[in-house]
Amino acid sequence: MCSAFWRLHRLGIISTPVIDLGTQTMYVVAMNKDSSNPFIYKHRLHALNIRTGEAKRPAVVIEGSVQGTGLGSNNGIVEFQSAIQLQRVSLTLHQGVIIIAFTAFCDTGPYHGWVFEYDANSLQRRFIWNNSPNEDYGGIWQSVCLLLFFQALLISDHFVRVLELLLMKKNTFI
Repeated sequence: MCSAFWRLHRLGIISTPVIDLGTQTMYVVAMNKDSSNPFIYKHRLHALNIRTGEAKRPAVVIEGSVQGTGLGSNNGIVEFQSAIQLQRVSLTLHQGVIIIAFTAFCDTGPYHGWVFEYDANSLQRRFIWNNSPNEDYGGIWQSVCLLLFFQALLISDHFVRVLELLLMKKNTFI
């Protein structure tokens, strides 16, 4: 049922956006069908003027890959696949960085937990992380606090080890 539902709809914004009052910008992630192929889905990060709703800059497609041998990998690479990932966690904006986390869509496919960081001014990706690159069925389901903690650890040389211990490489329900 879940699979049939999302294939029939355009979806749109799933999680809670974040607003930067200083720049009058609302950041949202929308999941939509690709205009060239109705079976391809893309997540896009948008920066919108909160007064007019107009785009402040072109939306960027959220995409990327990490090294790994986990479920769905190909030649040692695990690629982010929008069609099987869902952005459930509310967006987080901290010190000019937008933090976006993903988990499974309908709990199907070779899904993984993903965290992306984007620069709020340029919408350029700064960082990507997968919580199960050599395993399967990882996910980041909730908690803005976790994402702020995650960003704070980026300044540490030991953040990957700390996150592995914290998240225990499986579905994260923090």
